[in-house]
Amino acid sequence: MAKAEGTASTHPAKPATLDDVAFTTALTHLTQQVAMRSGLDVQLRLDIRSRDLDPELQTTIYRIVEEGLTNSVNHAHASSVSVGVSSRPRRVHVMIEDDGVGFEVDNVRDGAVGLVGMSERARSLRGRFEIETEPSAGTVLFVEFHAGGRSAPSYRSWTDATRWPAATAAPFRCRPR
Repeated sequence: MAKAEGTASTHPAKPATLDDVAFTTALTHLTQQVAMRSGLDVQLRLDIRSRDLDPELQTTIYRIVEEGLTNSVNHAHASSVSVGVSSRPRRVHVMIEDDGVGFEVDNVRDGAVGLVGMSERARSLRGRFEIETEPSAGTVLFVEFHAGGRSAPSYRSWTDATRWPAATAAPFRCRPR
């Protein structure tokens, strides 16, 4: 499928898996499939009650985890990755951490579809998306949502123009590990 200008991902909005099974089962299946296909050691930690998450938030989290795993496999040259999804009163946290090569933020190519897509998905629900990385130190993606999805209070911009290449600012915050 071709990526249209300004869209968050090349994947359909809602994965068919979420129509057929519970959210936590879908995430478990996704991580198992990535581990089997890639040989990556994938650990999943879930501390959520999926019935408390609206379907749009479930889909967004699923797609962010899917893209984060894809980046770990295709770009990070990682041997292991851990994924955590937890909920606390009024907040849902997602963390994806790999032991890959990391990257220099200034060397991220323009139009880094995966990173931009994850950020856009988070921001579409007024979430916060951050990256911690540096060369040879792996990468950690942090995402935080209000458990009520769109009803979340507005977050300030998470742009850090001084650390992003080119004249445009990154749609997410990056910091060294």
